Amino acid sequence: MKENNRMKRMLAVLTLAVLAVCLMLTLIFAFTGSKYFMVMLMLTLLMPILLWICMFFYKQSKDRSKDS
Repeated sequence: MKENNRMKRMLAVLTLAVLAVCLMLTLIFAFTGSKYFMVMLMLTLLMPILLWICMFFYKQSKDRSKDS
């Protein structure tokens, strides 16, 4: 069980790091007027939503396997 918590923490830290990099790149692209600004903005907004959806479906499938 400790290994499961450790893995969750590592994935959470990795996710936060990726989001922080996305936010920094979005700001840099905004200030420089890069053509990639909108791409980074969409990525910064959609990535947490997609991760939440993946976690939701994973939890649903995990709950179904326990019931079976």
